[in-house]
Amino acid sequence: MKKINIVLFLAALVAFSACKKDDDMEGTGQFKLELEHSFGADAFELNSANFYTTASGETVKFSMLKYYVSNVVLTKADGTTWAQPESYYLVDAESPASALLTINDVPAGDYTAVSFVLGVDSTRNVSGAQTGALSTSNGMFWSWNSGYIFLKPKANAHSRVWVALPTT
Repeated sequence: MKKINIVLFLAALVAFSACKKDDDMEGTGQFKLELEHSFGADAFELNSANFYTTASGETVKFSMLKYYVSNVVLTKADGTTWAQPESYYLVDAESPASALLTINDVPAGDYTAVSFVLGVDSTRNVSGAQTGALSTSNGMFWSWNSGYIFLKPKANAHSRVWVALPTT
């Protein structure tokens, strides 16, 4: 099976609405993380009329793209971190709203970095079927083996076949 590279570009918007003033860093607020999808230099679109070209020259188009984002951690300018408890999000390219992750109750602060896991951490992955974003009804749980599907693309390959006919 050929490897298909999908690049996820991230743009983060930070909004701390609970702060009283810019210089008053007390309370909690909201952090919004917006995920943008692309295929190489091209914007990513499901069921596109056009095919994407892989590095090996094959053409492909996608009819599905789902993946998990978990274990969101924000890093402050002083190097301290805040980890969102129970942070599991299912992103579905068919639903653009799912690519905007809203994290509530973030302690106010000067955050300079965000990190997260693509997939589900090992502890939750082996804990059986769960609820919320990790519900089996989302179609992201292996039915034959206990565990989650971290990334689920569905692609249709398009091959060009050239046949050399003998000349007479």
